[in-house]
Amino acid sequence: MEGPPPTRSFRHWVWEKPGSVMNFESISEEPGSGSQSRPPTSRTRGFTTSSGRQTVRWPFHSFTNSRSSIPTFGPRRASNTRSIPQSSGSLPRRAAGSISRSVSTVLGSDIIPDYVVHFLRGETPESLAQKHRIPDSPEPGQFPRARDSRTDGDLIASASDSPNNSRPGTPRAEREKMLGDDGPPPTRTLMAGWRGGVALNVLLALLVLVAAIVCLALASAKGHISTSDSSLMEGSSEAVQAISRGILAAVNVFAIVLIAGANYVVQILSSPTRAEVDIAHQNLKWLDIGIPSLRNLSTISSSRAALAIITMVLAVSSQVIYNALIITSHAESSSSLNVNGPLLSVMVIFNLLLVLSLIVALALALTRRSFSPLVTLGDALASFLADPDPSTQDCCLISKTEVKQGFWGEREAKYWYTQSSRWCHVASSGRWAIWLLTWAVPVGLAATALALAVKEDPKKAFSSFEEATVMYQLPKGAPRSGLAIITALPQLLLGVLYLSTNTLLTLFYLSHEFSQYAVGSLLPLRVSSGQPIGAQTTSLYLTLPRPVSWLLFFLISAMAFLLSQGVFLVSVDGAEGSTSSIGFSAPPLILLVALLVVLGLGVVGLSLRKVDPRGAVEDGQAAGNPLALRGGTCSAVLSARCHRVPRESGVETLEVRWGVVREGVGMNAGHATFSGRPVGDIMVGRAYA
Repeated sequence: MEGPPPTRSFRHWVWEKPGSVMNFESISEEPGSGSQSRPPTSRTRGFTTSSGRQTVRWPFHSFTNSRSSIPTFGPRRASNTRSIPQSSGSLPRRAAGSISRSVSTVLGSDIIPDYVVHFLRGETPESLAQKHRIPDSPEPGQFPRARDSRTDGDLIASASDSPNNSRPGTPRAEREKMLGDDGPPPTRTLMAGWRGGVALNVLLALLVLVAAIVCLALASAKGHISTSDSSLMEGSSEAVQAISRGILAAVNVFAIVLIAGANYVVQILSSPTRAEVDIAHQNLKWLDIGIPSLRNLSTISSSRAALAIITMVLAVSSQVIYNALIITSHAESSSSLNVNGPLLSVMVIFNLLLVLSLIVALALALTRRSFSPLVTLGDALASFLADPDPSTQDCCLISKTEVKQGFWGEREAKYWYTQSSRWCHVASSGRWAIWLLTWAVPVGLAATALALAVKEDPKKAFSSFEEATVMYQLPKGAPRSGLAIITALPQLLLGVLYLSTNTLLTLFYLSHEFSQYAVGSLLPLRVSSGQPIGAQTTSLYLTLPRPVSWLLFFLISAMAFLLSQGVFLVSVDGAEGSTSSIGFSAPPLILLVALLVVLGLGVVGLSLRKVDPRGAVEDGQAAGNPLALRGGTCSAVLSARCHRVPRESGVETLEVRWGVVREGVGMNAGHATFSGRPVGDIMVGRAYA
């Protein structure tokens, strides 16, 4: 006669605050619970150590591997995932392909308990007890945000104490601290993302500096360093012009490389940290995200602002000095190519200062790993999703116009109305005015110079590319270096045009990248830190895609070269001495005007591109994209779109989309945000907060 089944017991543990395991109790299993006693085998994790000491067990250690032995705990509790009702007030369906979730995601979040995951990772209750306890994520706005009492200068050194814009004490910061050892090697992470981009630009600037030092050494060895018109070579006019064109083409490429690199570094330096954004929002001020910004310089730390200004001034000024180095002299029988020795020394000094400023920026990137600026759109979205900003809570549809008027922080429901957007609506009227001014001035001056070049003899004006078709004598006795700099001053306009066009195009593509999250597809967040988590991606470029940035680079470089060929300083040696004149050549000026027109038409044509209208619906038709950044980027608008639902802690590490996660019922407004789950479209005429 069989007796009752043997009784097995397991330990119930209690954690004390210091992290030790106390109060062991033996709890007997009830017969019929479905668990059977069997000795541990070699394929089963043992519950005793080699010394025979019994350790604390996980709750499932008393169960066998048989499916039939899994106890039944009664009716399954409903999932915490809210179903989307299919009634008249339900959310509109998205395409079937846009709402699928991976099986691993479902299993990891809804079925497998946490203690099973810890068991598979080799954790024990004792080891977990010794780690930091991660607090539950509070509801957004449940607790007031602890403001940083440090001064603005202190925020440079420690804008945040954990990577990827996670602040101390938040659940995400604690998770990253516990998982920090599993990241990529330090050398790889420090040279990835925007840090790698800064390092690359430092390398390019160093190469330009080395080339300048070599030229200075050669000129000094031949005694050309002390005078402003030392002859490098003499020969026929054609040979001298050919050498001059080659040198000017190279130096203009070098100059634009320095400006592009400085623009990259300045965008990083002017990008605010999360702590600086919080301080600005507390004072009802907003900042630019994802673009090179002059507005942010008054809000970020003074040292970063000063470094950004110095870097940009040095880079743009170098372009003028580069184009003032070479002077051609013409005599009756031959021509000579002269170098301006003092300006060559100044150029080396400028390059050295620029390299030092870039090295300081690189040192800031490499030595202060806690410095995590919100450089890209993905940086800002990840930060706001991980730690929602209470100052923009309950205003998920707020616009930049309302932010500028101060209508934020009031937690009022907003309505969406049908509107169509084009890329031209992304830039504010002020930014459009700045770009038009920086484009129209070079066009006007180039057209004026072309008119002067063809005024005397239009037929002769188009006969030669190398020679000046008309020359205007400059005052005698003026220093040659000063005249060369004045002649090269129009190059400043092209440098400024590059910066303004780069910023405008960056705005276009920033809004385009943001709007894609509202069209229904799951997309990852693109971060700049070089340390992506989960589904996040990273890249060397910040916002403007490489093909567009390269096209702009080559266009401006070609314009700078054509300007140096169309307007230049000429020294004429005659019987009465040497005279300096400013020469104009029509063919290069015609090509320069043509390229300026192409650039203008390209920017205007791109601005007429329509924004994807999906994201909002009226009578079954697309009614506009709520994520299109009308009026430009704004930290408050981005923050307002990122108040995730509490149950989706860690959503910033997933592929996400933006839409309605809770439809309003009765007097309650709905809510739209980023989610890794199925979302609905914004309904025209309904309230959302």
